[in-house]
Amino acid sequence: MLLRLWAASPGVAQNGYRGSMELFPTVAGGLVAAGAAVLAGMTGFGYGLLSTPVLLALGYPPAVVVAANLSVALVTRVTVAWRLRSWVTWRRVGLLGAGSLPGLALGARLLATLDPETLRPLIGAAVVVAALLMLRARPQTASRRRREGNLLPLLTGLLSGILGTTTSLSGVPLIFYLSRLGLEPARFIADLAVYFVLTNAAGLLLLVLNRALAPAALLTTTAIWLPGALLGTLVGVRLGTRLPALHFRTLVLAVALGAGGLTVISALLR
Repeated sequence: MLLRLWAASPGVAQNGYRGSMELFPTVAGGLVAAGAAVLAGMTGFGYGLLSTPVLLALGYPPAVVVAANLSVALVTRVTVAWRLRSWVTWRRVGLLGAGSLPGLALGARLLATLDPETLRPLIGAAVVVAALLMLRARPQTASRRRREGNLLPLLTGLLSGILGTTTSLSGVPLIFYLSRLGLEPARFIADLAVYFVLTNAAGLLLLVLNRALAPAALLTTTAIWLPGALLGTLVGVRLGTRLPALHFRTLVLAVALGAGGLTVISALLR
């Protein structure tokens, strides 16, 4: 059963919303959010990478998926950021965040103007490519860590911002960048958590300003998916401390690869 959201806002209507502002929730969306949160909790990343293509394949419009993923990831990462605040490298997060601001603004504008049916297969293809690249990538050890400059984190933030408000896949460039540095796991997760809290909040604000989502619908969607996502995050973090991280990282990316392929196929068959 395909899921649909209709909203009266003109900007939202351009993204596949029609009629009155109502959300018809199903158990499927909550299960997807909870499952993605479990797997993301194990590895510290991958919520949007997993949930985005599956929700698109279920029929949710891209604007709904992006906004809901940003809001759910924002709330679930707040507790992680607070717990690991002593591990945060604020200079690095600040540079990434500064670079993301123009990217977030550009991505929000693109989402408000692009045809959602054109965007759907492009998002699926982006997930497939990202998953393949990340499956091949391997984190560097601390002994091979390179000296950090200012330009690379700014550019990484810019690309992350564009992907964040168009596809909710802002974590992909960050994973490549932070893996390159060979950070300790706690510092790796802490930097990601703080970055997601700051940029997801900014991204949601920009989407509202660009009329790329309906705030009432966003609240409804988040209320439905958030409880399962919070529980899934808790379960995932606990499991992740007991099981080999590399195995679960591969599992997350393999699932994302299949989900991205499903999104492309379902879009082409429409």
